[in-house]
Amino acid sequence: MIDEVRRAAYEQIVAHLGVTDPPARLAMVVRSWVSLAESTALIWLDGRQIPRAELELQLVHDFAALAAVSAAYDEEMARIVLRILALEPADGPFGDLLTRLGSLTAAPKVVPGQRPPSP
Repeated sequence: MIDEVRRAAYEQIVAHLGVTDPPARLAMVVRSWVSLAESTALIWLDGRQIPRAELELQLVHDFAALAAVSAAYDEEMARIVLRILALEPADGPFGDLLTRLGSLTAAPKVVPGQRPPSP
């Protein structure tokens, strides 16, 4: 049953991305993310230490990060990621992640929306 749920999640994500024949790297990214989402949800359910909305955004960002790392090494994945980004609104979750990552290089002492480190 668990494998069926994982397979269904994989198929839904690939369909949502509009990919009919996923390349090996995309398949690996999606399957890795499904596993990450599953374990993250179980850990979150154990204590709910962060708000659910933040967890959901983190999982979207996690997918974007996995896909971006794969795209950095593979042209086919790069085309897929660029197509996803082109469809994403600038103020959407992927755009938000790009802004946050850019801020790390500009001012590494404070990340947007987080507290500065304690002295």
